[in-house]
Amino acid sequence: MDQTLIPFALRAADDEIVDVADVSSGLACGCVCPSCSTALIARKGNIKAWHFAHVGRAEYGSTQTRCDFSWDVSVRLMARQLLRFNSRMSIPECNGNLFGDTDCLSESQQKTFSVAPERAVDLPVGKIDATFAGALVDVLTEVDGAPFVVYFTYGGRPVPDALKAPSAPCAGVIAINIPSLAPMFATVAGDPRTPRQILSALLGSDLSAKRWIYHPDYADAQERARTEFAEQVSRRPNVIPTSHSFRAQQPVAAPATVGRSYELITAPPGEVPLFHCVKCEFKWGLSMGGIERCPQCNSRFMVTRIRAR
Repeated sequence: MDQTLIPFALRAADDEIVDVADVSSGLACGCVCPSCSTALIARKGNIKAWHFAHVGRAEYGSTQTRCDFSWDVSVRLMARQLLRFNSRMSIPECNGNLFGDTDCLSESQQKTFSVAPERAVDLPVGKIDATFAGALVDVLTEVDGAPFVVYFTYGGRPVPDALKAPSAPCAGVIAINIPSLAPMFATVAGDPRTPRQILSALLGSDLSAKRWIYHPDYADAQERARTEFAEQVSRRPNVIPTSHSFRAQQPVAAPATVGRSYELITAPPGEVPLFHCVKCEFKWGLSMGGIERCPQCNSRFMVTRIRAR
């Protein structure tokens, strides 16, 4: 579905997020845009996919700036509503990277390690707009008896810092990127399913839009990988074990507040980005330091190396 065609809307009568297939055509749908609250009409023709549209050019012109993310907002609100009930979701595998240096080899080495395999989990009834670790999350449910967080992202809506290293024990934090789902809506021309049914299927089976923000087994898997990596290096010919230094991410406490505690900086003009901090999204090159820590937020455990494409 084209991202200019809104698939879901807020029904004014009961504040419920509804599928375009659930309401009457035209203004009789009784719906408003979940992003800007402008009245919508339901268009259910035979050429374009059924969708909602803002009423009239004049009304839309006055709210267009605030509606840049109307598609994303509508999909996010419907997704939350779907995950409010018992559901089954496939979650992706969780991997990590370790970087180290050996004086003998005079080069950086990288090891990818596995934290957890891909799996399907049964999610019980969840809470919408719940507070977890000091952050407001989209859905708070459970996996294996422990809290499990689902957070939806799109432009201008990043994952809160507090969810990247939560102080409260949990089964994990998964982010689902709403714009990544758009191409899959676009591939279902002629599909008899409603947008809600398509979205429900994507939430359950798609892995491409999901990524781990926090996994409770990450620190243990990282330590095992660090030990194995060091042992492998020590067994190589002409490598002196004591010359090996290894930089591994260390578990740290979650930030005390969700707010930013650092000043924003910019990389020098023409700087080739080699490193990326997944905590603050800053990218930098060799002139601003290596992979040891982020020059912007000073994080030592969220830095990764940017792979050459």
